[in-house]
Amino acid sequence: MGEEKRIWNGPVGGQKKRASQPNRPRTPLRYPMLMGFNKVVYPILKRGISVHAKTFFGIRMKTLLPAGTDILLNGIKSHDSEIRLTKFLTRHVQPGDTFIDVGAHYGYYALLASTLVGDKGHVYAIEASAHSFELLKARLKNHTPPPPPPPPI
Repeated sequence: MGEEKRIWNGPVGGQKKRASQPNRPRTPLRYPMLMGFNKVVYPILKRGISVHAKTFFGIRMKTLLPAGTDILLNGIKSHDSEIRLTKFLTRHVQPGDTFIDVGAHYGYYALLASTLVGDKGHVYAIEASAHSFELLKARLKNHTPPPPPPPPI
């Protein structure tokens, strides 16, 4: 299959972090506070809270807790199927491609695709829920994708 495109240059599995990698801020109370919100506060109030999270591909996105807990903690959607989809997209979506995200929800995959297709590609995000669509529209309104990642070494 030739060369593999990489947009993540961080440690994988048990690898150690290299000195050249940027440090992710350490917030020891973040996890317990999020779990407290997800397990205690949210079930009582039945209302999520909006937070900004930085994705592993470098874009800050607004997401809603508790659904966006994995993005806030790890910068990536963390269910096994979502990890497989992210790997597939990073390997197969090329600069200049057109990407259609049907059921875009808050736009995680649309944002990921925007970094992969670059400024010559197109991304269309489609969302049926009026509430999610308004959040998606606001999120993508002023979005300018970052420059494409450097080629793999």
